[in-house]
Amino acid sequence: MKSLQLFYRVTIMLGTLVVGALAYRAYGPQLEKLEPLFNRAKQVLAEAWNEDSPGAETLETAETEPMGIDQSDFDRGDKLQPFPMDQPGGVVKHVDWEDQLPSPIETPEPAPSPVASVVRQLESMGVSDCSLNTWGDSGDFFRFRCSLPWISGLGTSVHFEAISEDPADAAQQVLNQVSQWRLAHASEQVLR
Repeated sequence: MKSLQLFYRVTIMLGTLVVGALAYRAYGPQLEKLEPLFNRAKQVLAEAWNEDSPGAETLETAETEPMGIDQSDFDRGDKLQPFPMDQPGGVVKHVDWEDQLPSPIETPEPAPSPVASVVRQLESMGVSDCSLNTWGDSGDFFRFRCSLPWISGLGTSVHFEAISEDPADAAQQVLNQVSQWRLAHASEQVLR
């Protein structure tokens, strides 16, 4: 069985070579057109393998370095241009990045704004929807407003607002209003 398989494979390979050669001869370029190409290939091969043929000097190595630089130029540093990093304007120093990090003592945390501290106090009292906007035609005033849920589950809330030239003052006025309202309605909150 193996011999039959081998015979079959050899027949296919030989048939492919024969049919390919016939197709190339029938449909490929004519030999007369390929003759100059074959001649040039023969000439290149002859030049590569035979040093006596014309053009062999192109295969020899040049005695000088490319662009006319001799080894003596490297020995004398006066003719060569300095490396860009050696010039005074291009000096790069190695800096240890750990030295550049600011210490915790040098960078104090920013002080919280007065409005932010008032908002935190209001949120601790249960206030929500705090907002601070400019107010008036020219925007010289600030309006601070918020709401406090009144009876839980019913969706009712009490709204507070204050207008002032200083945003911190407006927020402080609202904080005072919420504190007074909670004090006045403390008995209602206990009953719930």
